[in-house]
Amino acid sequence: MIEKRPIVAITIGYIIGITMGLYCKISIVFLYLFLLCIYLILNKPNKKQFKLISIKRYIRYFKIIFTKSVCIMILISSIFSNTITLYKNTKINEFFDKYNNQEIQLKAKVISNGETKKYSKKYIIKYENMKFYLKVRNNIKIEYGDSIIVKGLFIKPKERTNYKGFSYELYYKSQGIYGTIDLTRLKILNNRKCVFNKIFLNIKDFIQKNFNQKISDVLLGIILGYTQEIGEDVRENFNESNASHILAVSGMHIGYLTMFCYFLLKKTGKRKASYFSILIILFYFKIVKISPSATRATVMAISILFSKLLYRKNDSWTTFSLALLCILINNPFMLLNVSLVLSFVATIWIIIFNKLFYKKNSIMNTITMTVTLTTFLIPICSVCFHKIPVLSIAISIIVGIIAGPIFILGIIYSLLGNILNLSFIKILLNFLIKSLLIIIKIGSKIPLNKAYIITPNYIEILLFYIIIFISIFLFSVFKQKKIKNKTFIKRIKNLLSLLKYRYNQNKKKVISMIIFFVFVFSIIKFIPNKLKIYFIDVGQGDACLIVTPNNKKILVDGGGSENYDVGKNTLIPYLLARRITHLDYVIISHFDTDHVRRTFNCYGRTES
Repeated sequence: MIEKRPIVAITIGYIIGITMGLYCKISIVFLYLFLLCIYLILNKPNKKQFKLISIKRYIRYFKIIFTKSVCIMILISSIFSNTITLYKNTKINEFFDKYNNQEIQLKAKVISNGETKKYSKKYIIKYENMKFYLKVRNNIKIEYGDSIIVKGLFIKPKERTNYKGFSYELYYKSQGIYGTIDLTRLKILNNRKCVFNKIFLNIKDFIQKNFNQKISDVLLGIILGYTQEIGEDVRENFNESNASHILAVSGMHIGYLTMFCYFLLKKTGKRKASYFSILIILFYFKIVKISPSATRATVMAISILFSKLLYRKNDSWTTFSLALLCILINNPFMLLNVSLVLSFVATIWIIIFNKLFYKKNSIMNTITMTVTLTTFLIPICSVCFHKIPVLSIAISIIVGIIAGPIFILGIIYSLLGNILNLSFIKILLNFLIKSLLIIIKIGSKIPLNKAYIITPNYIEILLFYIIIFISIFLFSVFKQKKIKNKTFIKRIKNLLSLLKYRYNQNKKKVISMIIFFVFVFSIIKFIPNKLKIYFIDVGQGDACLIVTPNNKKILVDGGGSENYDVGKNTLIPYLLARRITHLDYVIISHFDTDHVRRTFNCYGRTES
């Protein structure tokens, strides 16, 4: 029950408040006043006449879960989070209006190592409670921990230019970053070297000295989340194989580290093992670049270990909610982060799966959970990536199994390699990473590894999850052996029997209605619509999509770039967002690179 889990109730309210602040951009108090008015209008004396579909009759089941104390906690936390979200959003927008394309001067601190681009480097700097990207030329040297005075042109992140397209503004907000400062003048005041960053750099240098470039790049990605030097071909293979998560420190890494530390220290006693495991996890957390999924896993792991120290049984829903609450309190815009959404939705399914479907056979359990988890994540993957993994489930399982030993052995080698002779670990790491790269390459070449899918709307996503949770609820009602509230179970069974009886009574009517709606929705496609013309931002120029009254789809130009796949990353997502799966005609105005990604060589022939 939620009443016994106050953290869960507070987290639910916090998410509701943030959602209202992000999407509706109004105070949630108005929503609650509106709901109160509806309640007062509908709160009339009950009639004795029985109705199968009656809100009042079945509202009591809602009241069992959301009691008065739960509703109060949700109410207070949602108003609090909504107020914070609206305040922060207003503050950011005011900053944009005041300083966009203006020169600003700040006294800031460098809080990241430089990310090397083609002609420049990018750092993250912190000024008061605000963070910025600092863009500098490659010949300018700045170090992590430098206190600096910077002067440069502030550029706010780009807003969404295409329908349901990528928004740099929302992405920057989810990272807690205001925008980019293009450096014109710099003064370094002093440097306070961070011990954790020094350890990070020492491990990085040690790994790069002892392994060839390709192996060291992948190993650094797995153990430290450092992926800046990984080649584009390797990165693309990981993305296409649905295995890019192992190159960023994620929940899987924290899970492996927690299990390894606790197993290694268990002989010292459970309390000491828990205590030292917490310290090691926090130490690792400070060294590496942490993702939202890793933050979630870290908080959950520490909560589980603390419960062992306090001799209390750990509750999965409470630790899960606590982790999410910690992240959202720090930055409410993290609710927009794709990594966070995928991580937490996946965790919800893992908790449900372990409570209802868990079996002793670990191999079958892993396969079943992976398959069902992939199904559970279909709506989110289709919205965020416009495609779903079809044949990459087996690759994900194999990669997850290999990544564990690589991670643990990589940590051991990087910490003890200077002290002890660990050449056998080095040989083993070389073999495992080469095997991993071969599997990843094979996985990326599998036909239909990922299938493109029409981007669903919010109603379709809601219906998908409603059907899943109703199915899970009914499964838990009829399959659980130990049932506490037998009266409640009888009521559910009676309700289902009544629904079945009413359906049998009106079987012909129901079938007729279904046929009628199928027929109506089928002929709607053939009804002439208005002429629609859409312009698509494809970089240097625009592509044009024309939908005729007879539903013919015509694309004029497609954009192009030498270094960026516009068709794959911009055009296909746009068409899927418009629910278009095929084009009737494609018209090319001329064959310049920025129109169809083609170039003419000196002989006049075209090359793709």
